[in-house]
Amino acid sequence: MEWAVRDVILKELQSYGLHEEWDSVGAHVTFEHSAATLIGQPVELVVRVTSVGDDKPTVDAEAVFRDKVGELGRGTHRRMIVNMPKIRKRLLARQEVLEGGG
Repeated sequence: MEWAVRDVILKELQSYGLHEEWDSVGAHVTFEHSAATLIGQPVELVVRVTSVGDDKPTVDAEAVFRDKVGELGRGTHRRMIVNMPKIRKRLLARQEVLEGGG
């Protein structure tokens, strides 16, 4: 579910001309599994973006999984829109502190 929602968001970001410096990271997932299906059966995932944050770069989405018989589960997912070079810089600084260099 997380990757499917990410793919939807990335396509939208690209339509606004934002390039590979931008991505999204998962912030929260709620999922309820309501039925099982057989191994090898095709499963459809329907993703619908329900809101885009005005004050924070967030995207909320709903997802529904189903096979030919019916629904298998559903959930919600929140993702943060992030600038990857800034995230990498923060992570490198954190790594330096954790390794005793800062």
